[in-house]
Amino acid sequence: MARYKLHLNVNDNSGETKLICFDNPAFFIVNLPASALLPAPFNESTAYTTIPDRIQKLIGQTFIFSVSVEQENIFEGLDTFKVNRVIADDLSITKTLHGKKIFAPK
Repeated sequence: MARYKLHLNVNDNSGETKLICFDNPAFFIVNLPASALLPAPFNESTAYTTIPDRIQKLIGQTFIFSVSVEQENIFEGLDTFKVNRVIADDLSITKTLHGKKIFAPK
């Protein structure tokens, strides 16, 4: 069974950071099962040589991420944060940026 593990470099007007996004939050962003992004027939030695168009289209899009700050981030200096939830639609982003707390479904 194919699963998501997306490494994201994100930025806004306050700076830049790295995120890691697994299964449900990644599916919410991409809107396709991970298996649909794999080439057919799947060959592990060549599967990761190109980034699927659906993933490349994420560049430049706006999202709000809820992330976890783990012990490794605090005590070991790990600079990648795990994504818990994602807000992706324009209306929810606008409302969130104007002070209303809204979360995307898990």
